[in-house]
Amino acid sequence: LLFMHVAQAKVPLPLRAHAQRVVDATTRLAPSVPALSARGHRVSAAAAGRRRTILDRSEKRRKTMAAASVARAASGLGGRLHPSTAAVFVCDIQDKFRNHIFGMPAVIDTTSKVVRGANALKVPVFVTEQYPQRLGQTVPELAPHLGLEARPAIAKTKFSMWTPELERAVAEHDGRTKEQDPHSPGVQQVLLCGIEAHVCILQTASDLLARGYEVHVVVDGVSSQRPVDRAVALQRLAQMGAYLCTSEMAVFQMCGDSKHPNFREISAIAKEARPDPLPFNGVAVGTNNL
Repeated sequence: LLFMHVAQAKVPLPLRAHAQRVVDATTRLAPSVPALSARGHRVSAAAAGRRRTILDRSEKRRKTMAAASVARAASGLGGRLHPSTAAVFVCDIQDKFRNHIFGMPAVIDTTSKVVRGANALKVPVFVTEQYPQRLGQTVPELAPHLGLEARPAIAKTKFSMWTPELERAVAEHDGRTKEQDPHSPGVQQVLLCGIEAHVCILQTASDLLARGYEVHVVVDGVSSQRPVDRAVALQRLAQMGAYLCTSEMAVFQMCGDSKHPNFREISAIAKEARPDPLPFNGVAVGTNNL
């Protein structure tokens, strides 16, 4: 208004001309103000839509996890490992990773003990290999105990072990056990060993929990390249609802009784010497105290 008044007033011509230019420029810009406002409204609406989508996904994930938790509670397992309902998943313990994973000797040794204990208790073992064409096969220390002739390792590119091929292998196992015993519950609990804790182990656990499986992470049998990734992954896994256990804890719980016919075999495995143990909350896990 001031510039319009100056443009119309009896003031020197140069000042009137400058004032008129300002008025003309303001007039030209005026129609664009509603457009800017409308565009801002559209951006706000789009942002609100994205927020709603994120919240909807979060709520769906929460409901899925809650349903899985209810299913686990209804199963009556309550974290008690039993050989008739358990399976061991060995995740990507391949030769190519040997010199890159923190505490890899302990991971291999612990997994060997868990697998041999599982074999003694007739607990099924499933193995995956991450892109074996480039990253090689499962380390030779484990191969003799895995029964890969009867149940070959499953190749994958997905980080999670829970691929259609593994899902099918578990279903086939459950089908065979039900043929032998119609009352067999099939696999309901999974013991996880392998690498890397913050990638493949974490994503496998997430997939299994979402499908109602009870997950037990063997803390002395999982690791990552960096200790911090392993440490945070174990915390995250516990927050997600997975049980954290040690190899001895798991195997002796599945054994259940010193009168078990294979107790001596399991006890002998537990007494074997071990490499430098992996830490857990500042405590070395996997030391031999027997």
